[in-house]
Amino acid sequence: MQSIPFVIDNQQCRMDEILNTLLARSQGNSLDIATAYFNIEGWQLLADGINKMESFRLLLGDEPEVREVTGLCKVRNKPDEELIEEIPDVGLKEQTLHVIEDFIAFLCQDHVELRICTKGFFHANCYLFYSGGGDNSFSIIETYRDK
Repeated sequence: MQSIPFVIDNQQCRMDEILNTLLARSQGNSLDIATAYFNIEGWQLLADGINKMESFRLLLGDEPEVREVTGLCKVRNKPDEELIEEIPDVGLKEQTLHVIEDFIAFLCQDHVELRICTKGFFHANCYLFYSGGGDNSFSIIETYRDK
């Protein structure tokens, strides 16, 4: 990938491929992500690259009214407290449980910060990749507009 495509449609150009390319270019640096919700499958697609970052900050929207089964049902405001309040008894695969455990272990690292936006509706998607300096930082910001 020479440049970030103007449109990432997840058909011809997939978001996980773009993010993994940027993660490979930025390893050893910092990454900030702001997103409305968490999805364990998304973590699984990006975990290898994110684990190679020097620092990682994640800002999530508050729990939506309608939840998908992610394995992590509630995240508390302080990541050092219990991270899982409940795991629904929906027959999660053992592999998915291992991914959840890996994610929790990742969140407990000193270079990782997690915050929850609890005021108002939060529907942002922003990925800030930092370089070691200069003008080589990347940003992807998605916008959402109701008609």
